[in-house]
Formats: sequence, C-alpha cells, structure tokens
Amino acid sequence: MSEKHETYKTYEYHFKYLNLYENYYSFVSIGREYWKHPQGYVINLLNTQKRQYIFQYTVSGEGAITINSRTYTLKPGQAFLVESPGYVKYFLPKSSTHWELKFITLNAAGHDILNSIVNEYGNIFTLPDSCPVLDYWEELYRLSCSRQLNDFFSASACAYTFVMRLNATLRSLPSVRHSSNRLQTCLDTIHANYREPLTLEQLADICCLSASHLSRIFKENFHITPIQYLINYRVKMACHMLLQEDLRMETIALQTGFSSANYFSRIFKQVMGISPKDYRHQTHTEALQQQEIQQLVVKYEVLE
Repeated sequence: MSEKHETYKTYEYHFKYLNLYENYYSFVSIGREYWKHPQGYVINLLNTQKRQYIFQYTVSGEGAITINSRTYTLKPGQAFLVESPGYVKYFLPKSSTHWELKFITLNAAGHDILNSIVNEYGNIFTLPDSCPVLDYWEELYRLSCSRQLNDFFSASACAYTFVMRLNATLRSLPSVRHSSNRLQTCLDTIHANYREPLTLEQLADICCLSASHLSRIFKENFHITPIQYLINYRVKMACHMLLQEDLRMETIALQTGFSSANYFSRIFKQVMGISPKDYRHQTHTEALQQQEIQQLVVKYEVLE
C-alpha cells in the first residue's frame, strides 16, 4: 500500500476452517490501493502457491497487465479477472502517473463459474462506476473496514454473492464482449494474419480463451474449426492470386501461408476439388469466353 489515506487499505483473511476452503466460496483479501512512481508495483502470478482468482478494477490512472505474453493497458472503468498461478503479471507502467484500484481475491471453490465468465467475457472487460458488482464490492469493503466479516460462513456467503453479482452484471451489459465478439476477434486475426503460421493456441491466446473453448464456440457458429476456416481463407486468397498468370505457384503458396508449393497444391485440391493449375486454366478460359460473349453483345447492339 502506498499513499496514507484512510480509504486505501487492504485486508487479508485467514479463517480457521481451512479444511472447508476447497468446497466453500470464500475470499482471501480485499483492498483499495493507490500506486505512483517512483514506487514499484508488480504482481507476478506465475510462482504463486495457492490457486486463487483475482478481480481488480481501475478507478483512476492507468495500469497494465500481461496475459500469456500479451500486454494490455488498463484504463479507468476496466476490470480484469485472472486465475493464479498463471502466466499473468500486472504492474504500474512507466508511462502512467498513478494507478488507483480496488480488488478482491477469491479462493478456487467457484472455479467452474469463474472460468465460464472468463471464457464468455474474457479476462478484461469494462464496467460502469455504479453497477451491481461494484456496488456490492463497496459493501464488502465497508464491512471489512468495520471488522464485520470475521465469520467464515458469512464471508463464504458474501464471496458467493459477489461472484453471482459479477456474472449478472456482465450479462446485463450489452457493451461487454460476448462470445460473438470473441469470434469476430478470431476472424479479424485470421483475415489480417493468414500469411503467417498461425496455430489454434495463438488464436485462443489473442481471444483470451482456451483452445478447446474457442474451437467449440467457433464450430457451433460456423460448423468448422478455426484452423479449417484459416485453411479455407488461405485457399480463397490463393484463388484471387491465381488470376494473375505471371505469379508462380511457389510465390502464391508462400504469400498465402502455405509452407511449399506441393503442400499448397494438395490442400487446394482437397478444398476446391481441382488443382491450382487446372483452376487457373479453367478460370482463364471462362474469362476469355465471357469476354468473347461481351464483344458479341456489343457488336449486336451496334448493328441494332
């Protein structure tokens, strides 16, 4: 904790019913903090011992979080939900004047619903200043400040309510990213980077989803897997390039994300039912025929 202010406090809870922690919702800590340079603020979740979930909301200033090697800026109104231990680090960036935040750490008893929240809405989302989950956080913080959360079972009920309020709040906000928006992110990534050697794991990381969950929701909506869609899109782009007769097969293959001309030809034929060479010849022939027909139509119109 950095600034001396009566509103900036952190409370940690160590209840005696440790044997119940695996099965009952509970929270480990709750706090409101204010950080600024030259103070250092870095939380790395990779080497933490206990499995927990951290919800943190940016009140003012600016923070940053790195999830699976991708770094995101956290502006006022943005919150994150992450699991510990994990490839996650959040910190006060050098470019920020300060970072005012409020957080709550939960145990892993509610991992099923917390993971479903992350899968549906991502690790990072935007919340209004006043909403059910933040209003309830304020109530929990007030109870902690007044030392009224000393009973494990009462705290368990509060932790469960917090998770339910979070889920309900996200579902009520149309601006929050839902699965459809995640799928759009996946599609946009494929369209912009199809020339690169994309993997399912990379697409999942960009969408902040697990690979299995991304595959499932993608197939539910498009009836093919993300990798199948990527291959089909590469073939589609190759079809456009095949119209240019001066481009060699090797060049087209490499520029559409295929590792070699042979691999490109094999995949192209699987998708299109015809080889790239035959597709080029057939398309060129059809184009010439169409041109001849158009010329005949023009001559006929002139004669008329």
